[in-house]
Parts: sequence; structure tokens; C-alpha cells
Amino acid sequence: MLHRSAIRIWNSTKTGNKRSITSPKHNLNDDIAPLNSCTDLNILAESKKSLRKDLFSMRSALSKTEVINRSKLVCDSFTSLPVFKESKNIVIYSPINNEVDTAELFKSIKQNGKSSFFPKVVNNELYFHKISNPEELESGSFGIPEPSGSAVFAGIDEIDLFIVPGLCFDIKGSRLGYGKGFYDRALKDVSSSSIYAFCYSFQILNDVPTSKNDKRVGFVVSESGVVSTKI
Repeated sequence: MLHRSAIRIWNSTKTGNKRSITSPKHNLNDDIAPLNSCTDLNILAESKKSLRKDLFSMRSALSKTEVINRSKLVCDSFTSLPVFKESKNIVIYSPINNEVDTAELFKSIKQNGKSSFFPKVVNNELYFHKISNPEELESGSFGIPEPSGSAVFAGIDEIDLFIVPGLCFDIKGSRLGYGKGFYDRALKDVSSSSIYAFCYSFQILNDVPTSKNDKRVGFVVSESGVVSTKI
């Protein structure tokens, strides 16, 4: 069965507090037990579904001004890191549904002589293509702006850093996305130390339900700063 503290976390999203989620402190030595039965898998799926709904609602409640202001703080925190200055090729994303806006990061990457790569879905898999101008993006899968078919493709080993979105994250680097598994599959062989999640502070929880194929992130960047996860 799932760890009790994790269940309390999911239930806490039902509260009226739309800016923070509180929960008992999680013991980093307490791992979620293996999922060996259909019942366990069903509970996990339902818990993820519920958490996605709640965090999506909280993020959607942000005003345009809040998104702009918080996104700037997130991008400033990331670009101040030594790893940003040392990297050349960086994967970012096109924001949707009030995700942290990466427009300022795109500008910083270009101004510092670095290259931006955006994800593109091809045959249900995620690939990364170089983009020099936002106008090179076109409406793609799920209505998300993505590179055209003529954009230069880059292999995973050519990328230095990966910036990923998500609905919520925890202090162990667990990530909950929209449930399609695109990033999990694309980054399965990438070191988590090269993966940085962009989110708002209320999206960082003590525990997030995961399965064995969910890819962890090495760092979580919010308007409150940068968290190095406990991997």
C-alpha cells in the first residue's frame, strides 16, 4: 500500500488554501512500498489524477500579472546559477496553462551566446530541436507551440541542461506531469543532475506519488529559489 504520509499530502490539496499545501514532514528514509497488485496500481493512478486536478486548478487561479512576476523570479534564479553560465545547449519549453513563462530565459540564453532547444512530439515520442527565434515555433501536439519539421534536431548527448515543466514536485525530485510520460521516456537515460524543474513555490510538496518509470529531477527552481533534491 502507499505510504500514509503520501496519502495525507494528496488529501491536503482538498483544503481551501490555494497558495500553499502543508503536511507532516516526510522521513527521507521512508520509501513508498513496491506496487505489487492491481489495487495498489489503481490507488496510485487515482491519487495522481486527483493531485493533477487540484494543482492544475491552483495554477490556473494565478493572474497574468502573477505569472509574469513569478516567472521572472524563477528565470532570474536559474540564470544566476554557475551551471547556466557553464552550459551551451539548453532545452526549455513552451508554457501553457499558466506554467512558468520561459520567454525571459530564452532571451538570456540567446544574449549569452547559447542555444535553445524545444521539445517536439513525433510518433508519440519527444525530440529536441534548435530554435533561434520564437517565430520558428508552430502549433503542435496538444496545441503546444513546438519546432517545425525543418528545425535542427539534437541528440540527448548534445544537450547540457534540460528545463522541464510539471504540475508538482517534491523534495526527492519526484515529478508529476500530465500523465503522457513524454519527458519520462525521453530523459530516462539522462542524469537527474542535468534536469531542472520550473514551477511556483506552491507546486513543491513533501511527497508526490510516483511509479518506477517516473523520471526524477535534480533541482526544482521556483520564485523562492533553487532546491537541490534528495536523490
